[in-house]
Amino acid sequence: MPRVLPGVALLQMQEVWNLVNDKAFLSLNDGTHTFRSNSYGSADVLDLTFICPGLFPCSSWRVLDNIGSDHLPILIEIDLKSQSY
Repeated sequence: MPRVLPGVALLQMQEVWNLVNDKAFLSLNDGTHTFRSNSYGSADVLDLTFICPGLFPCSSWRVLDNIGSDHLPILIEIDLKSQSY
């Protein structure tokens, strides 16, 4: 299980982690910070993105430049044309 985020109860984090594991979702996050606090000068990964395994190979995820919010915009792309059915 990843480290517990500040302000999130361990039980809540465990419930999310179990849901992800039970349903076999995969994280698209690559470790890039998605949140920056100008007040405290800190950065962390607060915004998590999960996807089903079948879409993982044709998916991309990246954090975009700041547009004025503490939370950075995230671009998620799924190229369904590359999927073979």
